[in-house]
Amino acid sequence: MWLRQEDFKKLNQYEALYGKLLILCQKYEKTCKEIVKWLNLAVSIDQKEFDFLSDEHMSYAEKLDKLFLAGSINALDKNLKLDVSEQDINLLHRGRESRNWIIHSSADLVFNKVYSSRDLWINAELHNLISGHLKNIIRADFVVSTWSFEFHEKELSSFNDIDKYTEMISNWVLSDFNEEEDIR
Repeated sequence: MWLRQEDFKKLNQYEALYGKLLILCQKYEKTCKEIVKWLNLAVSIDQKEFDFLSDEHMSYAEKLDKLFLAGSINALDKNLKLDVSEQDINLLHRGRESRNWIIHSSADLVFNKVYSSRDLWINAELHNLISGHLKNIIRADFVVSTWSFEFHEKELSSFNDIDKYTEMISNWVLSDFNEEEDIR
């Protein structure tokens, strides 16, 4: 079915929300893969598996760079020297699953809404799905961002309230999405 001019307003309302979601998804994925790589490399160097910047080091770093997000999380989980809690691993996997839903499925649902009823916009069910997935990504991002800060800065993070971080980022992402106006 063709897009019609009257569909643009509905799609534009979602566009800002979706753009912010995509930015958050990419930030989570990049931060997670980066810190997993650094943590695994640090353990390998500490265990004298290879010398810093040796061919083996560079090969291992390249291997870690090529992992998909699930592979990075699994590599983190398998590295017993890092002692990452099962709770954090599960949180990272929920973030990954929500990232995948947003990237691969959320836009389809919006197009289905536009095409199925040109009088309706995003309904409460879709809003709840987006909010749930958003929360999963934010919480997973908080964990990997904390690890990244503490690894690179060599000090504990003073930003330690995951709930405040979740609220702050949720408010930003959903700021253009007025539930009472847009959801019918």
